[in-house]
Amino acid sequence: MNAYRQALHIEADASKARIELASSLLRRNEGVVVLSQQIALRPEPHRILCEVIEDPLASRRSPQEYESLVEAAREFLESSPLGHAVAKRKLEWVVVADTGMGTVQIWHAS
Repeated sequence: MNAYRQALHIEADASKARIELASSLLRRNEGVVVLSQQIALRPEPHRILCEVIEDPLASRRSPQEYESLVEAAREFLESSPLGHAVAKRKLEWVVVADTGMGTVQIWHAS
């Protein structure tokens, strides 16, 4: 998770204050929020880039497996305490590998 060193890391069961802080960052497009070390939410003016974090050593997946991975992440986000913070925003989904010095996109949801 070195690529997300400066991000706000929260768990799905985080305190109300941390959830409010994360929601505020996303709403104001002021910082990356990492949810349960699985999804990095990178807010931009017209969208939130949702990065599903994959182990860089994991074997390559088929497009269907990546789609399933993204769908599971989407459901997790929607049911999480941050679901309300992203509900009305355009979400764009990618799968990334954290190389320790940055991320590499390995799949983009169409």
